[in-house]
Amino acid sequence: MTEYHLDIFPGDFDLPSLDPECLLTLTYCRFSGIPVKIHHQTNLFSHKVPALRTSKQTIYGSDKIIEFFETKNLPSNNGMMNPADLKLKLRANKTMAKERLEPCLQLFWWNDLDNYNQFLRAWYAKHLPFPTNFFIPNSLRKKAIAKLESKFSTKIIESESKWKVIENEVTNDARCYLNLMNENMIGQNFCFGDKPTSFDAVLFTYLSLLYKVPTKNTIIQNHIVLTDSLKNYVDRILKMYFNGARSNTFKESAFNNSGNNENDSFSRINWNDVIFSGVVAGLLMVFYAFSKGIVRINNDDDENDEHDEIPQEQHEEHE
Repeated sequence: MTEYHLDIFPGDFDLPSLDPECLLTLTYCRFSGIPVKIHHQTNLFSHKVPALRTSKQTIYGSDKIIEFFETKNLPSNNGMMNPADLKLKLRANKTMAKERLEPCLQLFWWNDLDNYNQFLRAWYAKHLPFPTNFFIPNSLRKKAIAKLESKFSTKIIESESKWKVIENEVTNDARCYLNLMNENMIGQNFCFGDKPTSFDAVLFTYLSLLYKVPTKNTIIQNHIVLTDSLKNYVDRILKMYFNGARSNTFKESAFNNSGNNENDSFSRINWNDVIFSGVVAGLLMVFYAFSKGIVRINNDDDENDEHDEIPQEQHEEHE
């Protein structure tokens, strides 16, 4: 039997991963009953996640990984309900969920400067290896904001009140969609009955991230919390397929600064990385100093020795 190894970015706040694509891929595997060995990958500079590794190939990205499993026709796929007559409906629902909920993550996680500075950047700095924790979060933020802006017209982007307009539209779209899903889910465990579908994997991914991960702007989070069907939907899936996931105390320390994380931060430091980075930085500084003429090898002593010998020779001639 083929062994599947899945590289994902780690999670927090009761979630197995905080990366949407990684969480989606892992949720699909759990729904399908596909046995995968999970490996946490935090080096986002040199590794792409999610990545599915087999003895023959490596597949990157949630879409390609899910497509790979669907074409395999594994017996374990019976754990999901994906009849042929639902395919078009599932595809349309997945597209709508992404269009309505993904902008909330981009807006309230990444674009909100207070949330980014006070929480998200600190969280990534804590989990990414040195020295990538200095530049990866900002790179992720730029990509998220660019993706969010691409959904709106040039007229809105160039207006002075663009973020107010964008926030209103994103919030209203998300609320309407959440209300619709709440009505459809009353009285059933999953979106289309008693078994999950690939659409449930998509919906759970966005709902759980918006519900579980703390943000400065809680408008969508509060909406989910106050909507019993959606809240119970997320909690039920976490309990059934992820054993409730493991809670983490970073939520409290991120905002309240309660508790001392110095020992934990110290234990996370990879001192080989620190020493290597220090050596590289030192060599670069020396090279820069020589290239700019700040430091030069002084040959004045040799020149002075030559000048000192001339008077002695002249003195001998006079004698």
